[in-house]
Amino acid sequence: MSETSDLINPAKLWNRDLDEVSEEFFDLYDLNNDKLISWKEYHSINSYNKKPLKHEKEVFVFFDKNNDWRITPKEFSKVKLQKIKPKKE
Repeated sequence: MSETSDLINPAKLWNRDLDEVSEEFFDLYDLNNDKLISWKEYHSINSYNKKPLKHEKEVFVFFDKNNDWRITPKEFSKVKLQKIKPKKE
């Protein structure tokens, strides 16, 4: 399983298989295994990070396509990982 930091780091995501990333994302964040990731689940897992997430809500909203504060596998499958490809410095 990936570390939380791996799943929020665009540099570690953009060249990976979306199905693999989705499985790891749901394994990590779906605490009650209901196939939905609520804001509460997402936030509670992220609160264990040593360093707070800089744009936690923005990242959640990026995945939550219908803005109901829950991420479904279908919503996650619509994500285009290349859209979060890191910019070259």
